[in-house]
Amino acid sequence: MIVIATPGSLSSATVEAWRQSGIEIIGPLLPESFRSKLLHRAIGVAIDVMEPPEEVFPIVVALERMAVPHVFVVLDDAVDGEGSFQFGSHAGQIGTIINTLVDQQSNGVRH
Repeated sequence: MIVIATPGSLSSATVEAWRQSGIEIIGPLLPESFRSKLLHRAIGVAIDVMEPPEEVFPIVVALERMAVPHVFVVLDDAVDGEGSFQFGSHAGQIGTIINTLVDQQSNGVRH
């Protein structure tokens, strides 16, 4: 899973929870550090909603063109409650994001 976000913005507990779920986290990477050659190692891309739109728009266009599953997420516990795409350490959060990415691969609908 490639994460586009400010480096250091994911907690070690979140990275470890994803690793224990069998998912390697690549990043967090700043938008300008993203390279499409990383995609061969990833099941999809999670983009922090706090990243500047003008910086992530070209990435989203490229992901759409290449039909790469991606979601916009809120990192860790940045908001209260359980968001649909909250990138945290809880199994339900991980499952929701993974299921969404898998659904995108099968039906082409992006979130």
